[in-house]
Amino acid sequence: MYRLMREATWPVEYLGLATQQAGLRDLPTGDGHTVVVAPGLMAADASTTLLRRFLRAKRYAARTWGLGRNRGSVTQFDRFVEEVDRTAARAGAPVSLVGHSLGGIAARWVAHNRPDAVRQVITIGSPFRQDPRQSAIFPFYQLVGGVRRSDFTDERLAAISATPVVPATSIVSVDDRIAPPAAGYQPPGVTSETVEITGSHSGLVGNSAAWSIIADRLAQPTGVWQPYVSPA
Repeated sequence: MYRLMREATWPVEYLGLATQQAGLRDLPTGDGHTVVVAPGLMAADASTTLLRRFLRAKRYAARTWGLGRNRGSVTQFDRFVEEVDRTAARAGAPVSLVGHSLGGIAARWVAHNRPDAVRQVITIGSPFRQDPRQSAIFPFYQLVGGVRRSDFTDERLAAISATPVVPATSIVSVDDRIAPPAAGYQPPGVTSETVEITGSHSGLVGNSAAWSIIADRLAQPTGVWQPYVSPA
């Protein structure tokens, strides 16, 4: 019951963006590189519209993931690898990936397979350390995504949970009851980190604290990476 009640607060988080406009405007501006934003489970690109609009205002070439509704199938994840490969080729440079929930897991799969096409990966409420086969919602996942238990091999799951060779930031919420912080914990490393915030799982893609972290991470020049430091 608490989980459902907490998730019901996501509209408040979106409304909170209106009160944070001044602070968001003061965040660093980007260098114009391409940023691909992937939606969560059963969400489409409409769910990331506000985030992409914000990133464009920060002078990034923000674009959709190009694959419609995220059903989480292995085939769709592999198509995302190809899509990012083409996008990076057109841009003439590696692209940054930002993914909410399941979209972040897809982004890490791309980073594993095409690290040369990826500048950095930022996940938002993504349970990449959780075995989906053990999840209570796996039957739903099978229904909407047409996935099979055999699709999730130990090798594939290990690749997704392993620390990417590109810079990686995992944004998790201490309030998230769908993807608990431990499920999205990225061990600190030379170019990897976990940053904790508050907010509902569904609302993270429209959470002003998450946006602040994303803007800060994207603004770092290639080859120059420092852990996130909260301004508060």
